[in-house]
Amino acid sequence: TAPTALPNFAALTPYLTTTVSTLAYASTTGNFANSTRADNVGALYTGWLEVPADGLWTLSVESDDGSQLLVDGAVIASNDGLHGMTEVKGLAALAAGRHALEVRFFEAGGGAGLNLRIEGPNLARQTVPASMLTRNGTAGTPMPASGTAGFVYGGTQDNGTLRVVRGAQAAILPYGGDG
Repeated sequence: TAPTALPNFAALTPYLTTTVSTLAYASTTGNFANSTRADNVGALYTGWLEVPADGLWTLSVESDDGSQLLVDGAVIASNDGLHGMTEVKGLAALAAGRHALEVRFFEAGGGAGLNLRIEGPNLARQTVPASMLTRNGTAGTPMPASGTAGFVYGGTQDNGTLRVVRGAQAAILPYGGDG
């Protein structure tokens, strides 16, 4: 039967194990990535995300159908269920260094796609590059809840939401539309 939500990957046996350099798969009605399947397929990607600087990082997962993004075991963005290409963003206060990364994905039918993006201190929004992903290493430590990890949001009429990270000299515009 076709899945309608992310499966319990721990209860499944993989039919294929492989390594990828990045998660940037445009929606397609053909086979998803190198899975050899177009429909009724799931994928669990694990590794390390290396961030170059302490700060507040915006991470997003865009998928068709469902997906979920975890950093250091915490859910950052949940995009579960049956839908076309939809992006969900989340924020993570991270120290410079490596952080455990897990991306869960499933495709029931129709199009299948998955993209992982990042934005943060001195890094414009982009697909997470291969240079920030690795299979080897030990985790860094999450930023503390107080001290250097602070931010303020401000809404602007018809001009989006501004975000300022503690110690920054300028605001960024993470979300458009009404603030």
